[in-house]
Amino acid sequence: MATQLTKTEFLNKYGTTKVKFAAYSKFKFSFKAETPESSILVWVGGNSSDAYDLEIDADTFESINCINPTNGVVYMNGEEVEWFN
Repeated sequence: MATQLTKTEFLNKYGTTKVKFAAYSKFKFSFKAETPESSILVWVGGNSSDAYDLEIDADTFESINCINPTNGVVYMNGEEVEWFN
């Protein structure tokens, strides 16, 4: 069973992880980091004002702290282990 974290706990634990733009859908941007053992997905936005305020460079890695995500999830070996919303 996955552990729910607060946003602060998630950022303290994973905030320095570098993620890269992965997708955009319905005013929500997703970013991803992958290692052989884990994947971290974070999302930013959800409404039109959030989408217009965010500058994206699809070829650049940014730390999770820099993009200030609205939610995120961590998978280890394909299993969801931690998340925040």
